[in-house]
Amino acid sequence: MKAYLTLFLITFALVAAAVYAQSTSFTLGAPHNNYLPVESQDGTTTNGLWYEHYVYDCALTTVVCAGGKQHTLAVVLPVDPVTGGGFSTSCTGTVTVNTVVASSPTPLPHASISSIEACLGGSAGEPGSWTGSVTYIYAYVKQTHCSSGRGSHCVTAYYPVVIGGAGNLEYAP
Repeated sequence: MKAYLTLFLITFALVAAAVYAQSTSFTLGAPHNNYLPVESQDGTTTNGLWYEHYVYDCALTTVVCAGGKQHTLAVVLPVDPVTGGGFSTSCTGTVTVNTVVASSPTPLPHASISSIEACLGGSAGEPGSWTGSVTYIYAYVKQTHCSSGRGSHCVTAYYPVVIGGAGNLEYAP
């Protein structure tokens, strides 16, 4: 009986250690509306369909969301590293680095917005939580923006446009 108990405890410790050590990383493509398609997860290429596996971030609408530096994020990945099925979670993030400027009269190098994320358990309702980071890469594109009404005018400048990004999440039971 003692041998079975020892074997059970060793097996339990190995399973718990395996679950604790789970993490995943992903790369993001150019946006479609506010959805950035997941192009790869843990080095494996996905189908890249924006409506199937994606990151949706309100920050892509206003650069910094209405709540200030905090924003909400939905993550849908092909594989949940804990359960092996699909992965979907909701995160709250805080911007930690923002090198994006609203516009410039001259071309600028790429810029980025990085944030730390705290997420709910994954799709299978894991009891733990996911934490990690997401970085969006911006390129500056020459555009003309016009206003209407009284005093209408147009301004041609270089404006930031999201071109992709990357992220990583780690699981803590």
